[in-house]
Amino acid sequence: TSSGVPCASGQQYYGRGPIQLSWNYNYKAAGDAISFKTAVWAWMTGGSPTCHNAMVNGIGFGATIQAINGGLECGSNPSNPAGQQHRIQLYNSYCSTLGVSPGPNLTC
Repeated sequence: TSSGVPCASGQQYYGRGPIQLSWNYNYKAAGDAISFKTAVWAWMTGGSPTCHNAMVNGIGFGATIQAINGGLECGSNPSNPAGQQHRIQLYNSYCSTLGVSPGPNLTC
């Protein structure tokens, strides 16, 4: 274990590839950074409209639910309707904490 990051059994952590990462804690840090970049990519490109466009163009939070999990949480017969309500509750809580309006169209 280095820097609180356990080594995976049988794995070797040495420099390779274009980034030349060495040591397990560097692999973890790189993975965390890539995960965040992937989340931003999905927010900016997934769905129509994208989650980003739904929020900045006043379409509403509900469109982000549709883009992220529409088949499960939206429509006339969603398999997880409670998921939509949970997302809306969390979103309202975050907006309240930040002192901003949640805006229109919270449901999908």
